[in-house]
Amino acid sequence: VTGTSALEAGKVTVDGPQACPGTTTIDGRVIPNENKFDLGTVPLRTAFAQSCNTTFSQIAATLLTSQQLADTAKQMGIGADFTVPGVTTVTGSVPVPAAAVERAEDGFGQGKDQVSPFAMALVAATAEQGRTPVPTLLTGQPAQSDTPPTQIPGGTLSSLKLLMRAVVTSGDRLAG
Repeated sequence: VTGTSALEAGKVTVDGPQACPGTTTIDGRVIPNENKFDLGTVPLRTAFAQSCNTTFSQIAATLLTSQQLADTAKQMGIGADFTVPGVTTVTGSVPVPAAAVERAEDGFGQGKDQVSPFAMALVAATAEQGRTPVPTLLTGQPAQSDTPPTQIPGGTLSSLKLLMRAVVTSGDRLAG
């Protein structure tokens, strides 16, 4: 969500350099990567593939507004309310943070962010389709959503797909 928001705002590019230090401090809060791994300065695609908490906390805290994160999360299905015949759905929420440190925590999926597996499936489907799908469980009984699907701009979508692909092709740091 943070990557999509920053790409859409024109604040980052897939191959633009981003710092991925072992830790970063934002308003007194020390944010570490897992086991404090440090990649130095790398392309955004590498930071994304390697899950650099420090990179995405810095992007969220310094390049995005609080509202941008919440809006992009909703655009990708988090916080949307779906009525799906035959199943109860919960997508979670990404509240608008009040301070930069809260934005930083939300920027790597912690802080006050809450999501369900259903919501993350919506995020992945949105990245694939370019707009949040409306799920269907039973044929002939379409779901309803309180949030109309919003198209992710073509350039942002292409970049997001490159980032998602990088996780599969080069995101093996955590596998070892």
